[in-house]
Amino acid sequence: MRGLSRAISVAALLAVAASPAWSGVFGYVADYNNDQVLVLDSNGTVTPLASVFAASGAALDSSGNLYVGSGTDIVKITPGGSTTTFASKSSVTFEGQLAFDASGNLFAASQWDSLVYKITTGGVISTYLSGFALLPEAVAFDTAGNLFISLYDSNDPTPSDVGGSEVVEFLVGGLGPFASGLNTANGLAFGASGDLYVSSANSHLIYKITTGGVVSTFANDPRLNGPVSIAFDAAGNLYSANYFDGSISKISPAGAVVTFGSTGLGQGAFGIALVRFADADGDGVPDSVDNCPTVANTDQADGDADGVGDACDNCVDVSNPRVTPDVSTYLGTNPWATLTGGQRDDDHDGYGNICDAKFPGTAGSAVGNPDLAQFRASFGKSRTGDTCGTAGDLPCAIFDLDQGAATNIGNPDLAVFRKLFGKAPGPKCPTCPLTCDAGTAGTCGALP
Repeated sequence: MRGLSRAISVAALLAVAASPAWSGVFGYVADYNNDQVLVLDSNGTVTPLASVFAASGAALDSSGNLYVGSGTDIVKITPGGSTTTFASKSSVTFEGQLAFDASGNLFAASQWDSLVYKITTGGVISTYLSGFALLPEAVAFDTAGNLFISLYDSNDPTPSDVGGSEVVEFLVGGLGPFASGLNTANGLAFGASGDLYVSSANSHLIYKITTGGVVSTFANDPRLNGPVSIAFDAAGNLYSANYFDGSISKISPAGAVVTFGSTGLGQGAFGIALVRFADADGDGVPDSVDNCPTVANTDQADGDADGVGDACDNCVDVSNPRVTPDVSTYLGTNPWATLTGGQRDDDHDGYGNICDAKFPGTAGSAVGNPDLAQFRASFGKSRTGDTCGTAGDLPCAIFDLDQGAATNIGNPDLAVFRKLFGKAPGPKCPTCPLTCDAGTAGTCGALP
């Protein structure tokens, strides 16, 4: 919104940094007044992600990177919080909402410049639309690729009156009217059925506009305290970033409004972008490009550059990329073999075959990989994330250190493991010393 005052509270920032435990990336909020971007979890908790001057519109690309308007710049923020300038031009002002087209080009409404800008995937900025009588506040694309623009009338009267704001559609040959008579038109978001939703900051409401251009009030609630930006989640709920108090509202498909969260920083929430892609581990990185799709790793660190993130790589300093699963005759004789190609771990010790040599000593009485496999299992952990299966399905017994009557791995095995480390076996050792079978590496003999 044009001409808004900006201030920052250090104490408030510290309070947000001490927020409760995290539950995965749900979305992002751009806080204009407090010069920052916050990450929003599924419980409505916010945590600071990056410092961004005058953070305004926000949009996510298909790889989970966030783009935010910041004065004369478009800033790119990775899920891990790394910030770079994606595009910059001294003669423009990015203060409005953002949207991507199907080709990955970014479009930005600029109420200061009364223009709509296009930013290519290479960061090149150009004027896409001009000649507006009102102020472009937001842009949005429908599923057919048509561009819609909300135009804000700064002279709109009180919330109870009909305003001069409108929504227009960019058609071949120019702009065409889509809906008018709105009392301020701010954020735009398309629902699953193709209806367009428009937030009205002055009126504390959300309009719904059908594909035929029929306007109705979808939600009207004082908790919508200046909804500047709106976005849908994957379940069809609508969320609004409320500028005047920094709150985040959740609006059900029926139009019921509840407070979902808050920046805790007062006035300033300007942009909101929600995760709409599959993200099993909730780290903000789409499964399609995540190098550890089941282990949260926002930084995507991959020290050996093998395409498998360090957080889930079983050989972090030796390149062993995943390959297409290979069913071979070897697997028929070794049920413990793991069908993940380069990440193969036949002895299920948590270290891939390619780097097992770094952990010698599996024969004799030395502690080695099979013992580590036992140790993991004795704590209720799988050896590599797999389960042993029922008796007769997978050979659990060959990893049973104490060779007990039962094939289950339990406390007696842990007692053997403790002795191998020179520790007292503990109260669970029924008869000491014990003999053991060190996995598939042979007999380690009687313990001292």
